[in-house]
Amino acid sequence: MKDTIIPEEVWHNLANQAAEVGRWIWNIEGDLINQDPILEEMLDFKDVPKPFNIDFFIQHVHEEDQERTAKKIQAVMDNTDTFHADFRFITPQNRELWLIGSGKVYQSEHGLRYLIGVNYDITPLKIKEKHAHLVSREMAHKLRNQMAVVSGLFRMSCSEAESLSQLEQTFSERLQALTQFNELLFDDKEGTFSSQDVFDLAISVCGGEVQINKQTDQLKINRLTAQTLYLVTSELITNSMKYGALRSKQGEVELTFEVSHNKDGISSLIWLERDSQLKDIPQSEGFGMTVLKSMPRATFGGKPQLDWVVGGLDYRCQWLTDRIAVK
Repeated sequence: MKDTIIPEEVWHNLANQAAEVGRWIWNIEGDLINQDPILEEMLDFKDVPKPFNIDFFIQHVHEEDQERTAKKIQAVMDNTDTFHADFRFITPQNRELWLIGSGKVYQSEHGLRYLIGVNYDITPLKIKEKHAHLVSREMAHKLRNQMAVVSGLFRMSCSEAESLSQLEQTFSERLQALTQFNELLFDDKEGTFSSQDVFDLAISVCGGEVQINKQTDQLKINRLTAQTLYLVTSELITNSMKYGALRSKQGEVELTFEVSHNKDGISSLIWLERDSQLKDIPQSEGFGMTVLKSMPRATFGGKPQLDWVVGGLDYRCQWLTDRIAVK
């Protein structure tokens, strides 16, 4: 129960602020929308003239969600009593938010209709949902490619092993590393992970130790980032063994992870393939390329870039260090 010393309005505002719930009221006939300070800050609307109309709001809804959201708003104008929608919203600062809007129509004693409701930000939930979807698809993708990967690892291990016992040891170590990764991926506890350990784990599972020149800065990262770095690195290795520089003994890869801890510092993952024998550049993109593009974006707004050049794949991705590092 609330402390009676706290005024009702203050208590209500504190509760909304803690839950990050913004309130609004729309005069339907007059087409004027007013919002509270919480919603104003959430939407980056501090410099927007007030009140504004519904068309102005819809203009900021993501283009793929505009038609669906506009239909629900039109239904309110056509005398529907309630409103509920989830949609992406592009703020004036070009931030993309996932919002849920919910409201109910009230009629004044003068017959004017008002839609009164709230918006709350579900962006973190959507990011985790998208990441989980990509992880599940990537795991299915990796299972489909398992025979090709194992075959490649077997050939590589056979060429390196001097005896049957050495071959057995190599595979046992990689299977053990794979088990460690499964624990990393599916452990539901919030943890702290070393970026160097994640890269070492991916390389030990997928192979290519001899041909990958690794220079990685140390950074304590969260579990979501650790999963992404592992899956992206393992996909890069698998792709290179099938199509790129790791397909031949002459090929080499430079794997770099550079970290800047300055204000607005950037952490960069760089994968450069070098194989003078490689001439054929893949003409189509499979799900593996989707992983390399989509998963980093879904993980704290990574910015991936990739290009097939003579010699193999040139892949780069950047994140804001503050977003992936453990405080």
